[in-house]
Amino acid sequence: MTTEYLKEQIAAHYPTRRAFIVAFNDAAGFAALNESILSRQLSGRVALSVGWQAVYTIFCGREK
Repeated sequence: MTTEYLKEQIAAHYPTRRAFIVAFNDAAGFAALNESILSRQLSGRVALSVGWQAVYTIFCGREK
């Protein structure tokens, strides 16, 4: 999972990044992701850790 691929998946399946965050947190059952975290990850200011890559891969794959 790259940041570019994550951006593509968010744009393809959600009307806004906020909608993605809401769906992600609903699936997690708690506020695991917020706008600040996602923004930093997508801009490259914070690298996507292996853990985040795995979670995004599972979550985005489940949405298809």
